[in-house]
Amino acid sequence: MDKLSYALGLSMGNNFIRSGVSKLNADDFAKALKAVYGEGEMQMTYDEAKQIVNDYFTQLEEETRLANKKACEAYLAENAKLVDLEGELIS
Repeated sequence: MDKLSYALGLSMGNNFIRSGVSKLNADDFAKALKAVYGEGEMQMTYDEAKQIVNDYFTQLEEETRLANKKACEAYLAENAKLVDLEGELIS
């Protein structure tokens, strides 16, 4: 085992997960990596790849924004029903 290659894979994988990339086809990822190192043929241009990555993260940001909005609305609705120590509605 090449320890540097493995360590880089661990590092990159963890970075992907922290960035929100929840699924990754490791075989296609390896093919692209090999193509960059001249061991295979590129299946798309760098511009196409850049657009795909940008579209993915734009979609991820939108999904996160909508989930946060929904959670915030639920929190506000729940807390609109708060009562004080005497049982009086606080709002």
